[in-house]
Amino acid sequence: KVGRRRVLQDMLQAALAGQVQIGPDGMLQNFDASKFFFPILVRRDHLLEDTLQVLQDAAPSDLQKTLKVTFLGEEGQDAGGVSREFF
Repeated sequence: KVGRRRVLQDMLQAALAGQVQIGPDGMLQNFDASKFFFPILVRRDHLLEDTLQVLQDAAPSDLQKTLKVTFLGEEGQDAGGVSREFF
């Protein structure tokens, strides 16, 4: 929950700073998810190898973002379940 709270606070600060627009429907517009999330794409059968490669290539600032995990070839959205399964 702490990670979600931090992401929401960061998103609110970006909106207040004019970096993100909030549309009439209350949804974010001009939203760049890469500012808030660190996406990681891994293969299930090469989980450790893929993870280590992504981490080696990551910028230090990316490692402070909320992790969004995607398994290659799977459509699932990471609403927390995919990350739990990853860990």
